[in-house]
Amino acid sequence: MADLAVSIKLTNERKQLLKEQSADKAEKARKAAISAADSMAKARVVAYERQEDGKGGGCFGMVNMLRDSVHDAHICWRACRAVRPIILNDKSEAQIMRNICLAGEVDMICVEIMKHHTGSAALDALVQGQAIQLLGVMSFGQDLVRRRVGEIGALVCIITAMETHSAIDEKVLLHCLTSVTNLTHNSQDNRYRFIDAGGMDVLTDSMETYLKSSKVQRQGCWALLTLAGSDETARLVAQAGGSRALMTLVKALLQHPFDAGVQQFGLWALSNMALAGADISRRLKKAGASEICRIAIENHPQDAEVIRQARHASGVLGNSANAPPPSPKKK
Repeated sequence: MADLAVSIKLTNERKQLLKEQSADKAEKARKAAISAADSMAKARVVAYERQEDGKGGGCFGMVNMLRDSVHDAHICWRACRAVRPIILNDKSEAQIMRNICLAGEVDMICVEIMKHHTGSAALDALVQGQAIQLLGVMSFGQDLVRRRVGEIGALVCIITAMETHSAIDEKVLLHCLTSVTNLTHNSQDNRYRFIDAGGMDVLTDSMETYLKSSKVQRQGCWALLTLAGSDETARLVAQAGGSRALMTLVKALLQHPFDAGVQQFGLWALSNMALAGADISRRLKKAGASEICRIAIENHPQDAEVIRQARHASGVLGNSANAPPPSPKKK
């Protein structure tokens, strides 16, 4: 009986060892396949980059490749990353490249990529981050882009990416916040789309998760001021989560008193929300907004923009002594 027990034990140990070896072999094969796929995607993207001579040939080819490869994660993230600097450079041909991308509907391709790569893996986060970053660049100063990607669900895709990746990937979150800012600028429809899809809860969650990050708070405040760019949406933003957005904004301003960007954009957002109604203004004053304005002026005596936004916010809140005209335009 003892010999039988020993034999069974050895058999089980051998099976476990074979199982572990098989799993290890499968994992190595998986990593090798990923590496090969990424190397192939890199080679294709680089080939188009080398073709680009300033006339758009390489850019045109890359756009077509991106359109035909929305299911290929490796091509998606590499091509999105390669296209972005092409349309951002300060050379004369940059406008040619931007026109090629607009005509090729790269912005809409980005949305399709975001819809196809919704997993929580690191590769999905990489794809989402690059596609959203390119979408943010494409939508800057482009009402056409804002309209057409808004109509096919871009804001919902960004909210999904924030829910999936922002807690563990600050870079993806920053790209999302920038794109929300650019897509909702001068677009009331997109502001409503973001708010109606539950975006405010996700935005405030993200800002509270990264309360100590000045970059996240700065970009989050910028997104808030843009979403609150009209009286109608300002009230919706201010009332989101039972005034939770107001408190998130106040926390950002209190946490980063010496960051000029947080103060400028945060105070601007505060003004936009306060303008939505006397009840909201009272809540902000109760939360210490007037004192925040005073401290901002004290901490940034040489920053004209911070001082301007602080004085305007103070005036909107009812402290007229600190509020010279004119008021800043809403975004």
